[in-house]
Formats: sequence, structure tokens, C-alpha cells
Amino acid sequence: MVNIEEINIGDSYKFTYNYTKKAHLDFMKFSGDDSKIHSSLEFANRNGYDDVLGYAFALTAFLSKIYGTQFPGGNELCLKQISNFRKPFYIGDEIEFKLEVSSLDIGNKIIGIDTSASNSNDIIVYTGSALMQLSLT
Repeated sequence: MVNIEEINIGDSYKFTYNYTKKAHLDFMKFSGDDSKIHSSLEFANRNGYDDVLGYAFALTAFLSKIYGTQFPGGNELCLKQISNFRKPFYIGDEIEFKLEVSSLDIGNKIIGIDTSASNSNDIIVYTGSALMQLSLT
């Protein structure tokens, strides 16, 4: 567990995840969202996309993993998450998340984090920010 005094503004972290067909289908099953934009190639093509779209909210699920187990201390409680889904991504994309500490409130153990994610073509598909509270020991 990390003490807030060990965290600095500008600390950063990268996490890469390969968005597989299995991850896509697991999210579809878990969420119950089987909308055509996520499940029908024909529908996606008719609407100008190369393939069915990945689930935007799967990106926030990956952030949950990062916040809860890896960065900044791996034991945070998410108080607020702002998410901007900027571009579509697809099954098979390697998604690279970049996180950076943007603010600290040491007295309340609150950390601000700026987030972004890019796809295999280095296109930013997601930007956001979070407020995290370090768990008490």
C-alpha cells in the first residue's frame, strides 16, 4: 500500500490491454448490451464503421482494475470518474492507457488523475479524469 506522501503530481503509469473477442463477448454477456452496433458487422458497416464497435464502458472497467490494483497505490476508492469516449475502437485493438497524477489533497487523501487511452493506430479513443481516495490503513 502506498502512502499519499509518496505520490507526486506528474507521477504516471501506462497499461496496455488487448481488447480480444473474448473480452468483448464477456462484456456483452455481463452488461446485457447486445445492441447491433456491438454485435452485427453488417449493421456496423452500414453505419460507416469497419467492424463492430468495442464497448466504451469496457474502458472504464479496465480503469477500475488499474485504480484498484495498480496505480497510484493500488488500493483507491473512486469518488468521481469523468469519461469522454472520443473515437470508436474495435476487437483486436491494443488499447494503451496513460494515467497521470494531476492533483493531490494530502489532508483528505484525495488524488486527481488524468487518463487517456489510444488504440492500435495511436488514435486517442478515450480521455477522462478521476478523483480517487486512498484507503485508510
